[in-house]
Amino acid sequence: MLASVVLSRVLLATLVALVLLALATSRATGADGDPVLLSFEALASASSGAGVDRVVDGDPGTRWESDWGVDPQWIQVDLGAVHALDRVVLDWELARASAYTLEVSDDGDAWTVAHTATEADPQLVGSSPTVYRATIDVASHSARYVRVVGTARTTGYGYSLYAFDVYGTATPEWEDLAFVDATASSSRGSNDPARAIDGDGATRWESVHGDDAQYLQVDLGGVATVCEVVIDWEAAMASDYDVEASLDGAAWTTVAEARSQSIAGEHIVAFTAPTTARYIRVTGLGRTTSYGYSIWEVTASGYGFVAAQTFGADSGDDTDDAAAPGASSSPDSTPSSAPSSGEQDDAAAPELAATGPSEAWGATSAVSLIVCGAVLIAVARRPSRA
Repeated sequence: MLASVVLSRVLLATLVALVLLALATSRATGADGDPVLLSFEALASASSGAGVDRVVDGDPGTRWESDWGVDPQWIQVDLGAVHALDRVVLDWELARASAYTLEVSDDGDAWTVAHTATEADPQLVGSSPTVYRATIDVASHSARYVRVVGTARTTGYGYSLYAFDVYGTATPEWEDLAFVDATASSSRGSNDPARAIDGDGATRWESVHGDDAQYLQVDLGGVATVCEVVIDWEAAMASDYDVEASLDGAAWTTVAEARSQSIAGEHIVAFTAPTTARYIRVTGLGRTTSYGYSIWEVTASGYGFVAAQTFGADSGDDTDDAAAPGASSSPDSTPSSAPSSGEQDDAAAPELAATGPSEAWGATSAVSLIVCGAVLIAVARRPSRA
């Protein structure tokens, strides 16, 4: 019965992911199949002049104008993340560049020339106002920053640009995923599981002492695509532990393993592939001290929710079923005697190698890859001018 329920839920998540992918793809490519406009309302800057944000405001009647009589001058847009580019469309005013370069960069420091332009490039496409349009193919490039560097002018004025439109394929937006609940196999005194997700680096969860078989489980409140967890261990940490993921809190798959750990502090656990899950569990296998396990904070990052509140209390399920047997928020009131944070090693936090998903996780991993494809695509916010 449990297997059939889990399978049905996996199939439901797959269906949701496929619908999201189809919808996002159709919107992202537009009705005519064009890539999305990445630069709309992006951050723009320039070497001089006024109205730099007007080149990305979507209004064909507003423009940026540089200082007069000065060469070279530049204007650039920050797309917010590295994207695969397709084309750049520049709508020049009469006071335009007779020679310029179009350059791209991942970091805003190292630039690559993607196109070198001459006065013959732009074409007159409007007379009220006068608009000269240049459409530049940059499909072989990816970048976060795109800039135009004018080196010669057609008039004695400056450089004047109505629109700086950059088209391409959007990349995923990495985001922090907030946990809404935490449970554990045990806890001591006031150091309950909720303290590991309260955002306070001075509070912690602490398990019972002297027992290796302990876990901390956290709940995202909905199914999300998770790519990484960060565990901030106190000095009483695990030397060996697994990170597990689950859609329903009942069927678990190990997505990362850590062995022979000795440095407290933040452990960055990056999964080898995005994992679709609602629940994440840190299961201790061995301790570094005679105390228990002690975690200051657990956080997760990824590409966002794919089917919020699919399982658990909000879908009518008994939330007690999501916790492993024996879960308790505070089984005894003995004051904590674990080592304090002052005993932590200040060495750099290790980034742990993750194991690949097991065969039992195969269907869910496929969902993850589908969902990642869906969330990679942004929706165009205004019609193409090109």
